[in-house]
Amino acid sequence: MTPLLAARTATSLWAKRARIATAAATLGTVTLLPLMVIVVAIAGTPAVGAPVAGFAGDIPPVFVTAYNHAAQRCPGLSWTVLAGIGRVESNHGRINPAATVTADGDVTPPIIGIALDGTNSAAVPVPAGGSPWHPDPIWDHATGPMQFITATWAAVGVDANGDGVASPHNVWDATATAADYLCGPDGNINPADIATDLARYNNSAAYVADVLAWAAQYQAATTPVTDSPGGPDASVPLATVEGITVHASLAPNLAALLAHAQADGIGLSGSGWRSYERQVQLRRDNGCPDLYTAPPSTCRVPTAVPGTSRHETGLAVDFTTNGRTIAARTQRAYRWLAANAATYGLYNLPSEPWHWSTTGG
Repeated sequence: MTPLLAARTATSLWAKRARIATAAATLGTVTLLPLMVIVVAIAGTPAVGAPVAGFAGDIPPVFVTAYNHAAQRCPGLSWTVLAGIGRVESNHGRINPAATVTADGDVTPPIIGIALDGTNSAAVPVPAGGSPWHPDPIWDHATGPMQFITATWAAVGVDANGDGVASPHNVWDATATAADYLCGPDGNINPADIATDLARYNNSAAYVADVLAWAAQYQAATTPVTDSPGGPDASVPLATVEGITVHASLAPNLAALLAHAQADGIGLSGSGWRSYERQVQLRRDNGCPDLYTAPPSTCRVPTAVPGTSRHETGLAVDFTTNGRTIAARTQRAYRWLAANAATYGLYNLPSEPWHWSTTGG
């Protein structure tokens, strides 16, 4: 455990005790507890994932995608808030550095918090019949990357990956359940009230501040950008990931894709969003017979008619590798994208090996 994580975990332990006491009496409120991994790694499964370069705290790609998907369940909820919770609770499933995650999203070894036996917490007996999420027959433990106690999970746990089991040890299930709980009975969140919503999740000012501090760092890694002159179309929310500006909705998946490629030894960069004016200039640079009407194929380099390019929506990326455009399907970077990009929602335009978008157009 790093000194920073140890300090934050210790802070969380003391800040959470008042809420733990309430949970011990009611067993009806989500309780998030300090962690203690008590099992060892299982060999033969893929690693949790390489860190997403550029994201404060280095979020594994699978967790970036899970947070993003879960946040979509609750209008107004930013994925960065869920990431803040995941960072404080389990370092995104890596409280044990040897942790792995299966293809279905199960974190192994399972993350099992301290026994709630009254020593360092309120005394919370295991529910009658025991817990399916930890082996202790006497005392309950908070479990999984988002740290739910047994009774709470039984009440609100979600099977988000559709495998027939709602498990707090599964990253998709745990993040979706956390999103639903934050969303509350109104089914939405006002971003201005997120501190209040987090307090309902864990009634500790120190905890709320810690989560929001991490969320702010993650948000800073996908900072909205402006263009000159005049700025981007206000209807296109933009974010920059590793120097590539894209639609904000694509940013988490792009970050995960870049990290995955980096872990596999493929260095990717490129360009994403461009303004209408920039598209016109490219048509001029590429010798299109008519800037506004000539088919793309009539340009020296195929270039979409202004107003029709996926780049203008921020939903396309022209990838480069080692500073050069991916111009051939025989290139290693292209072969990697062909095998993996669809996982992150990007598809190739057959006529352009470098061009990948959310529609393949």
